[in-house]
Amino acid sequence: MTIQMPYRKPASRVEVNLMRNGKLMNIGNVNLTDGLTPKEFNLYGVYNAAKVMLGDERQITRWLNGDNDISDLKSWTLNMHPDFHSALGVYRAYGICGLSKENDNQYPFFFDLCTEEWSKLSDMNTIALYGNGNAIGAIQSDDGKSYGANSISGDLERSDDYLVSRASSPQPTLRFALPDGVEAGQFGEFPGAYTSRIVLLSANKGNGKWVPVLFSFNQGFKALDEMDAEWLIPFSVRSVAKDELGNTRWISGFIVVRDKSESGCRSLFYIVDENGALTKEPIAQYPNKALSAAANHDRPGTLTVHFEAYRAGNVTEEYSFEKQEWTSVNVFGTFDEIVWIN
Repeated sequence: MTIQMPYRKPASRVEVNLMRNGKLMNIGNVNLTDGLTPKEFNLYGVYNAAKVMLGDERQITRWLNGDNDISDLKSWTLNMHPDFHSALGVYRAYGICGLSKENDNQYPFFFDLCTEEWSKLSDMNTIALYGNGNAIGAIQSDDGKSYGANSISGDLERSDDYLVSRASSPQPTLRFALPDGVEAGQFGEFPGAYTSRIVLLSANKGNGKWVPVLFSFNQGFKALDEMDAEWLIPFSVRSVAKDELGNTRWISGFIVVRDKSESGCRSLFYIVDENGALTKEPIAQYPNKALSAAANHDRPGTLTVHFEAYRAGNVTEEYSFEKQEWTSVNVFGTFDEIVWIN
């Protein structure tokens, strides 16, 4: 008989009982060490050989701690899902969610860093993921024609003291057709960016053409103008300032990554305004090509961006929207994607 002890719990003494014929038989006691997930965020790198061509094993690596200093560099293999991408985290779950193909369909899979087990979070074909730190959502379809947003992280086990607001009763999912000229297989290369009103998605049409797509939970998809780009990366961060009701405001937009640029900057950061339009001028820019962007919700108003480089590892920088300046993360690492989790 094998008994699995609880995890993600504080240090405790567990009494093990076996029920036989309606009667409890005490087997014994087990003293468990502290299994709570880390309270502080750590930055993880995902190497899936999608954009950075090296001979390394495909893996997840715990890379930086919350102060942007080097962590213990523990790694986990991606052998079961080598195409794992669009990585996202959820508060106090100590695992990473991403997309992977299975039997010609794409599904959300969660890798538990505590148990080192994989779990499929949904059996519906998924074209993109998005998250806000407290929950992970998926743009999915059960018929390949209409798509809606579903929460997929509600059953994940988390440490007991996490603070997450949950809806008392789930609302029915509204479903919508994709925008004209955009296909399901063009989504999902990067995670979507959540705001309180919409989700920002990017669609790769091939041949250097990308389409920014806005998804409203109540009104469906809206495609913006097609643009020339090597990559189009959605991003969103919680702002430092709050509105008059004390609610968090979201800063969201797209990183337009170009192979060449007249200004010398190949990563241009555009904000989506209240009317769902891109600002005419970038609010920030950087010389190197961005590969991935992730928000650390312990540091509102900042975005961590992993840029392509060619010497001792890629370049990672943190942008402050309040100060409008870049701060270098002086720890080299080379990944396809980065994600902040705890």
